[in-house]
Amino acid sequence: GQQSVDQSSSLQQHAEDIRSILGVPQEVSQRIATDSLSAYMRMIFKDQFIHGDLHPGNVMVKLEEGSSPDVEEATTESTSHLERLTKRLRRAARSYSPPFQLIILDAGLAIPLPRDKVEALRSL
Repeated sequence: GQQSVDQSSSLQQHAEDIRSILGVPQEVSQRIATDSLSAYMRMIFKDQFIHGDLHPGNVMVKLEEGSSPDVEEATTESTSHLERLTKRLRRAARSYSPPFQLIILDAGLAIPLPRDKVEALRSL
């Protein structure tokens, strides 16, 4: 009921505060969430195992250079056309590859999944 809505709102605000403090753009934060879920699904359905100890302490995100918002320098007459083009190309290249690395630690409890269990999960 209302309590779960309040808790959800509180968690969302807490996550937003952390994201803001770290200076991580919302698009990067959303991509981290999407890629994390994709990695988990790939573990189960493609690689056929479950990480038996997957908790926040065993997941790290390493931000790549340029994943935090840059302060745009004012374009002056001294900024060459080539410098402006180079900056635009770098920004475009960053948009095609994730500006972070997702690191999953402590795979000592990797549990193999038999094919029939994977298919049972797939049917859900």
